[in-house]
Parts: sequence; C-alpha cells; structure tokens
Amino acid sequence: MSASIWDNQAKTKHNALNRSFTQVITDIDDTLKSSGGLKLGDVALGGIDTQYTRGLIYPGVFTFMYELTSYSSSHPMNLAVLTARAEEFKAALELKEGSK
Repeated sequence: MSASIWDNQAKTKHNALNRSFTQVITDIDDTLKSSGGLKLGDVALGGIDTQYTRGLIYPGVFTFMYELTSYSSSHPMNLAVLTARAEEFKAALELKEGSK
C-alpha cells in the first residue's frame, strides 16, 4: 500500500476514536435560554442574565449546538443536557397531542 492510503486509514481510525470519546454537554439557564436574572431575595434563580427576557432561547444557540455535535460526521452526536430543574425541562420537551 502507498503511504497516502496508510495515512488515510490512520486518520479514519484516529477520527473514529476521538469521536467515540467526545461528548457535548450543556446547561440550560443562561446557556440555552435566558434566566432573566430572576431572583428570590438576593439569590439568583437559574442565572444572572438580564439582557434577554426570562425563557427566551438565545439566538443561534441550536445551530451552534448542532455544529458542535456534528464537527466530523454526517450525523450529529448525542447532546447531554444537565439541569437542576429536570421536571421543567421534561415538560418543555414533552410531545403534545397534535405535535408534528
């Protein structure tokens, strides 16, 4: 085999190994959507961002996450979402009757 074929095989194996150990993890508040800086007394509930209204999804965030998860493949990797308020997140993602 020529050196270029060996190089291509090595690169393919390297990319497959790196891809299998890569995981994109994100939070929700002030990462995917604005917390609005809501406070209870002096305690911030979820974050401190007051630039956008509470619950507004940041412009371009889903495109950015898609690009992060598909950097070296034709299909995106799984995206892990961490949050302290899992029940709220579940309700937001739940498919409703009549959803497409």
